[in-house]
Amino acid sequence: MLEYLFDLPSEKNLIRPPGAPDELEFLLTCQRCGKCVQACKYGSIKIAGGETGMAVGTPFLELRQSYCRMCMRCIYACENGILKNVDGRLKIGRAEIDKRLCLAWDHVVCMTCHSYCPEGAVELDSELRPEVNEKCTGCGLCESMCVKCPSIKVRKIG
Repeated sequence: MLEYLFDLPSEKNLIRPPGAPDELEFLLTCQRCGKCVQACKYGSIKIAGGETGMAVGTPFLELRQSYCRMCMRCIYACENGILKNVDGRLKIGRAEIDKRLCLAWDHVVCMTCHSYCPEGAVELDSELRPEVNEKCTGCGLCESMCVKCPSIKVRKIG
């Protein structure tokens, strides 16, 4: 029964700030102090409300409103150290394209996600339709810039 409660936030696709551990460890160790929210000068980090069950009070990224710049201020602000700097390339999620909603997949020329991706993670096929590759860090710039929301959305990895 407890497993269901702990799975609830991930079913809601809460993207955690950079350096967050797996969902269960995050829920059990985050002190819900809000320091990471205060440290994010871009307003990307929000606090989960009561509709998220066990995740209430925990930080998550609202990427549609403001993408994550991976500035790491949240990691340095985390008092209990649950957000950790990682070696190598940091990934907080991966963008997924809903081909049923994407303008380019409906034969309309749109290269917004491709144009704005700072990682070169959105490639265009021969018909100028976007595909996300392994370079995606989940920063959400593509999601925040998409002209036909929500045709591209960052999803939690794992």
